[in-house]
Formats: sequence, structure tokens, C-alpha cells
Amino acid sequence: METKDETTTQLNDYSYPPPEWTAPPSNTIKINVDAALRNGQYAIARDHQGNYCGASTKLGWSNFPVVAETDAFLLAAELAQWLNLDSVIIELDCQVVVKILKGESHSSPWRIWKTIDDIRVLTRRSSQVLFEFARRSANSTAHLLGAYAINNKVQDKWTPSHCPSFISALLDVST
Repeated sequence: METKDETTTQLNDYSYPPPEWTAPPSNTIKINVDAALRNGQYAIARDHQGNYCGASTKLGWSNFPVVAETDAFLLAAELAQWLNLDSVIIELDCQVVVKILKGESHSSPWRIWKTIDDIRVLTRRSSQVLFEFARRSANSTAHLLGAYAINNKVQDKWTPSHCPSFISALLDVST
């Protein structure tokens, strides 16, 4: 079992731009997601004070970036449903998928049609779900979660009452 210091040291080995995460409004949870083309999707949820509210990682593989990014949105929608969240902002660094989900683009690659439909079905269960674009630097915690998941082959979901030490270390590194 790794200690928090060992995990923090391992995470500091990744050099990323400093985080620019912005808090959601009160009573809203923000889920930041990231995807790696040949490695999977990663999501971490935080409240308006930056407190950890849950996370999920899913290892997998895709040939197309837009498919990987759409799968990441689906992972976030599944996490929101699993955590029974009512008001959610889902952020990702893929403008194409964000515009499709917001209804700003009616032209989407056929490879993501089914996943887009699945996301819409899942998000109807919450009273408010917003899809937003976030620059990679604002998504650094999800990116670090992905790096950790890939290197350690971690695939799971975590509730607010169960925050593994590596996620605590991520939050310490990214704030």
C-alpha cells in the first residue's frame, strides 16, 4: 500500500500547466473528465468549495479521439447518476462533443451517435446538467487521475465517504 507522500511524489513527476479550475455555483457539483485515446476515461466530482464528491476511472481503448472524449462524457453522466446528483456541470476539453451535447452543433460523427443518446438519457434524470468546455489546464485533476489510473491499472468508482489516498494526493497536488 502506498503512502500519501509516495503517491504525491509519483504525481509530481507529471509536469502539467498549473490548474485553473473554477468552482461551480453552490448546490452544484462539477465533474471534470478526461480521456486518453488508448487508455480510458477519468472523472472527478467536486462541489463549490472544491471538496471531493466522488470519482470514477474506466480503462479502455479507442481508435478515434472524438469517441474517447464522448465515452468520457458518458462516464461522467454515469457517475452523476450513481452519486444521485441533481445539479451538475460536466467539463471536458473537447469542444466538438460539448457543442453537440449543448445542441449548438447538429452534425456529429456517426461513431458517437449511440453514446450521445445514452448521455442524454442518463442526464434527463437530473434537474440540471450543463456541458461545458474546459481548457486542459482547468482539467488537470482529471488528467492526473487518468495518469495514475493508467500507471496503476485502477478502474473503479468511489463515493464521497470513500476517498482513496491517491485521490486525496491528487487534490493536494492540483490545488
